[in-house]
Amino acid sequence: MKVYKVYLIREKSTGDIKYVGLTRQSLKMRFNSHMSRFKKPRKDYQIELIAEDLNNLEAASLESLLIEQYDLLNTGWNTSPGSINGFSNYHSEDQKIKWSKERKGKPVSKEHAKKNRIARLGKKNSEYHKKRISEVKSKPVLCVETGEVFKSGRQAADKLNLSRSKISNVCHGKRKSTGGYTFRFVKNYKGS
Repeated sequence: MKVYKVYLIREKSTGDIKYVGLTRQSLKMRFNSHMSRFKKPRKDYQIELIAEDLNNLEAASLESLLIEQYDLLNTGWNTSPGSINGFSNYHSEDQKIKWSKERKGKPVSKEHAKKNRIARLGKKNSEYHKKRISEVKSKPVLCVETGEVFKSGRQAADKLNLSRSKISNVCHGKRKSTGGYTFRFVKNYKGS
């Protein structure tokens, strides 16, 4: 069973509670994370443990209760009324609109855009790799009209100047012919 802690962050000078949350991390790690996120000096704030050894439902309900009690959606750093299963899945419409406005029109450097594009493209296979995969998966094909057997539909398409996909469709019975030729897969062929 996962064990959670509920904590709060308090401003030292005024004693005001600024944030209530739940975590499974150490309080020190969580405090450092918040101070970096909110860009606040660590010396002006402190983190305090409210409760520990709670399951996720107990921790989430205590967190929600404290956020509401201290009105931290309006006066603090909390952006949602609480967590669901340890994660904040609910955000107010005002918060969603605020985040949307912050992100719109935000310039991205050319280097960053290039990295994003490359990351989305995925890994490119080498020509050698593509050829090897093709050889492993290919099936011999017979051209009925000429009686010639090809190692693969790709080879037949290259030699007869036809579409590979249409040759495949003919072999699978999805199409009667292509380019005036009919093709069939050949079983147990050990050609050159």
